[in-house]
Amino acid sequence: MEADKIIEGMMKVINTKDGGKVLMRPLRGEDTDILGEFFVGLSKKTEYYFHPHPLDRENAVKTTEKIGNGDGAYFIQTVAEGEREKVVGYVWISDKNDPPEVGICVRDGWQDKGLGTQLMEHIIEAGRRLGKKKLALVVMKDNPRAVHVYEKMGFVIEGERKGYHYMVLEVN
Repeated sequence: MEADKIIEGMMKVINTKDGGKVLMRPLRGEDTDILGEFFVGLSKKTEYYFHPHPLDRENAVKTTEKIGNGDGAYFIQTVAEGEREKVVGYVWISDKNDPPEVGICVRDGWQDKGLGTQLMEHIIEAGRRLGKKKLALVVMKDNPRAVHVYEKMGFVIEGERKGYHYMVLEVN
């Protein structure tokens, strides 16, 4: 599948604001354990702001099972932790809606290091490579940090729902 080839080629090392290095790569089917650890290791506050799906092991399994089914694309940011990888960021684009929706989540302790911006840049580029004209997202109104990142990336508020902004980006 052409989309899978596009996604698999999107891997790179990125720098954090504090000089650290993080690997940005596509999520793979064998990543269930490290994605599950990421999901269950988030604080209640971070979990509160991430709302597309519950952050538990069951959804890590469901997410990794979606790889390659044409439903969208998933990427993770990882750092080495001994012999293993540790997920510090997660981003996705879903083709279930038009325009496709995106979402991100950054691990506590790794926030405010520029990873959210890097995740958004990466998923916007994935959308561009996949031929998407627009991308959309939903963000809670009481999450000004996220709203700021999304506006910085060019997303504009196109609608309101109770407690949420609906934001859209024209992909060039």
